[in-house]
Amino acid sequence: MGAGLVNGAGMLVGLPGDLRQMISDVHDQYVRPIEQKLGYQGPSPELLKQIEDQRPTLTPTSGQVSKLAQTLVGAPYQPQTDFGKLAYTLGQKIPGLPFFALTRGQ
Repeated sequence: MGAGLVNGAGMLVGLPGDLRQMISDVHDQYVRPIEQKLGYQGPSPELLKQIEDQRPTLTPTSGQVSKLAQTLVGAPYQPQTDFGKLAYTLGQKIPGLPFFALTRGQ
C-alpha cells in the first residue's frame, strides 16, 4: 500500500505539470499546423522541448516526480499477489479522495 501511496501522491503532485504538458502537446499537434499554413515558422518542437528541459519549473510532471522518488526511495514495489495488487491500487486512489469528494465525483 505504501508504494501505491507514493505513486498516487506523485501523480497528484505532478497533475499541474501534466496539464501544462498536455496543453503544449495540443498546441504542437493542432495549432502549429495552422500557424505554418498562415506563414509563421516558429521554433521547432524539438528546440522548444530542449529549452523547456533546461528551464527550472515549479510544475513538474508526474513522470519527473516519479523519477525523483525513485532516486530517493528506490525502485517502486511491484505487487506479486492479488491482495498486493489490491493494496497497491487502494494506495494509488487514497491521495485523490479529497479531490473526488470536493467535486462530488463530477
